[in-house]
Amino acid sequence: MRQVVFTEFFIFSAHKKGLSVNENHKRSRELWNVLTDLGANFVNVGGCYKGSKEQSIMLLDGNEETVKELCGLYDQESYLHRSADNSVLLKMLEGEIIELGEPLVITQNELNDFESYTILPQKNGTNLYFTFKKVQ
Repeated sequence: MRQVVFTEFFIFSAHKKGLSVNENHKRSRELWNVLTDLGANFVNVGGCYKGSKEQSIMLLDGNEETVKELCGLYDQESYLHRSADNSVLLKMLEGEIIELGEPLVITQNELNDFESYTILPQKNGTNLYFTFKKVQ
């Protein structure tokens, strides 16, 4: 496995466990439209959060207050923040912060070994699969 380096970003979703596929697609489209209207620099990513597959957004610019507002609007419990100082934190909306560790590139075959991961489409048509090393 190789190490991956990113700049600051946020990952969050409009997906809600227990809703229908159609409702989750609708919520994701609404979030995409809001970010587009804001002129945000973002990428649609796939992945898994706590064992539940979902479509998410990787926001490459913007501020944390906007992310918190959007997560609240879509009744999300958390968002991921990779800060400029290289820390990766899972921030719960009620205040708890969990340190996730460094990004870790994995293969498609390893996805089932992780409860949470992200699938980032690449310009060449392939996907980058990554998760985070656990903090010891």
